[in-house]
Amino acid sequence: MSFDLAFWHEARPITSEQAVQVYWQLCDADYSVVKPHEAVALFLHDLTQRYPPIDDLSEEEVDESPWSCAWDVSPGSVIVCMTWPSGRALAQFFIQMAHRHNLVCYDPQRAQVYLPPSLAQP
Repeated sequence: MSFDLAFWHEARPITSEQAVQVYWQLCDADYSVVKPHEAVALFLHDLTQRYPPIDDLSEEEVDESPWSCAWDVSPGSVIVCMTWPSGRALAQFFIQMAHRHNLVCYDPQRAQVYLPPSLAQP
């Protein structure tokens, strides 16, 4: 079992119901549902600096990594799959990182969308 999070840019607030639709389309490799955005590349850069992708790790390093498989990356989105204990422990950190890059985070385990401060409604 893995713990997944998805990240992408939105120009305006979306609901959890809208986010789940985006998420499932991304899971089906339908990247047309999001627009390419430079914030995704910046987020990936920061993510890679902190936690390198599983494909870049040695066999010994994989055991220490939070990742359960390779990331699903497009110019407009990132989906990461983590081991269950790592995902639960690191979810808040990744949500905060996404918000620093003005990205939405969708948590399919909780069916919860986390909007960056720029989209949060008062």
